[in-house]
Amino acid sequence: MFNILVATDIHLGYLENDEVRGDDSFKSFEEVFEIAVENKVDMVLLAGDLFHNNKPSQKCSARCTEILRKYCMGEGAIQFQMISDWKMNLTHQPNFEDENFNVSLPVFSIHGNHDDPTGKNPLSYVEVLSAGGYVNYFGKYTGMSEIEVRPILFSKQQAKIALYGLGSMTEERIHRLFRSKKVRFVRPDEDTDKWFNIFVVHQNRVEHGTKYLPEKFLTNLPHLVIWGHEHESIIDEEYNEEMGFYVIQPGSTVATALCEGESKPKHVCLLTVAYDPDTDSNCFKKEFIPLKTPRQFLFKTIDLDEAMETRGMSRDMKSKENREILSDFMKEVVQEMIDKAEREHSGDDQQPLLPLIRLRVDSILAQPFFMENVGMSFVGKVANPKDVILYKRKRVQQTKTKTNMDSDKLSSLLAGAQATNNFTIEDIVVRYFKEGDSKNLLTMSNERDLTRQVMNFVDKDVTNAIETYLDANEEEFAQRLMAEVDDFSSEELLKNICSISLEKRAQEDKESDDQPKQQPSKFASKLFDSKIPFFRIHWKCTE
Repeated sequence: MFNILVATDIHLGYLENDEVRGDDSFKSFEEVFEIAVENKVDMVLLAGDLFHNNKPSQKCSARCTEILRKYCMGEGAIQFQMISDWKMNLTHQPNFEDENFNVSLPVFSIHGNHDDPTGKNPLSYVEVLSAGGYVNYFGKYTGMSEIEVRPILFSKQQAKIALYGLGSMTEERIHRLFRSKKVRFVRPDEDTDKWFNIFVVHQNRVEHGTKYLPEKFLTNLPHLVIWGHEHESIIDEEYNEEMGFYVIQPGSTVATALCEGESKPKHVCLLTVAYDPDTDSNCFKKEFIPLKTPRQFLFKTIDLDEAMETRGMSRDMKSKENREILSDFMKEVVQEMIDKAEREHSGDDQQPLLPLIRLRVDSILAQPFFMENVGMSFVGKVANPKDVILYKRKRVQQTKTKTNMDSDKLSSLLAGAQATNNFTIEDIVVRYFKEGDSKNLLTMSNERDLTRQVMNFVDKDVTNAIETYLDANEEEFAQRLMAEVDDFSSEELLKNICSISLEKRAQEDKESDDQPKQQPSKFASKLFDSKIPFFRIHWKCTE
């Protein structure tokens, strides 16, 4: 069987110049290898962001190589074989097959978004470590239009692993490539059903528009997906029933953001892949091992409005008495969190004594100025006194305004356009007004004019283009109606508005290409038949 230790998002060098937190990333990194050696694993697998910066400092790179040299170099037999051509997916010859190195613990790593390849000839610092024989760097693809992901094939007697890797790319680009089916996974040539397929990836897993990688894009090839980039450690069983694979998300080994997800305990994952003679295939089991050296991080949210109501306080923040009561209340909560951290300390002499504390305060009030100083009362007691308090102003629920927008039609047009990947903004605007609900047809404007302003807004970033156009168009109609119309009944107004609109449309069509999009008579008939609620006209009247 294979024993693999999986870790991700080490972020070596994070806050390395901070007197309090500067060593945190290195302590956790060393513990990863202590666990690897203790469990006699075959390899360590890293899922990106080994470094916090693409160009780490000399201090950071030196400490990294010291740890790798200490735990990975030396006499020791490698118990598995790499049977694929390394040139297909590694940047350098595997260090455990190089006669110039004695390697006892191989490390395989992809790059993340923090240590991704940059420059004229894209280079990640992970590649520098690979050239020096410290790690084996895979998953680097520089193709812009198409990617072919080939596996590294390992065997250990009858146990077989096909390791796929894809280093971090911009979220929009990777989403587009997968959606367009431009990412292809190459299966092993022989005994494809007997290989255990592992895919290592470093992208957003949580949905952010198109700035994430949907699991359904990964096809049903992997048996197991190891997900980097997401810092929250999730140790519960995760199985994607639709695609038929499991997902492991070990999370980061150091907190780089003071958010709730980072406050959960940090882990590495001990992965075992073994051959099952009963099914004549390979299966796996996993064990999440908690780290003892990461700095403790406690996160808590309180509702300030409820706290004030409980204490019978007014919302007057100018009151000195109110300020003192609230300040004492929050200091009390912070102290309780510090006491909890002290009780739950691992006892490991490498785990820092000063915890990270984050108190989120929710309120409908604007942030009181005095709250910024609450954390400074805990200098010497917490690692982050300057940002203990996170003040969040609640959103006031607003009543939705009525709209004539045909949401179903717009969604349908957008979905169809994305599916074909062949559309323009002009197509969407014109088709919406032509094919949508009749109540949404344009009365005083026409599609060509409106499209032009939409393009100015989208392409030229003219933020007020549409508003300016509509205001000017409305003013023109108002002036002409005031000058030409005697009867201001609804029916007469509508007829005259349509008449002016048709005249403007015909003029635009003639100036553009002498081929009207629609015959005026049909356009007018469509307007009258639909009983459109015409645009409101704001009259500026004088005595």
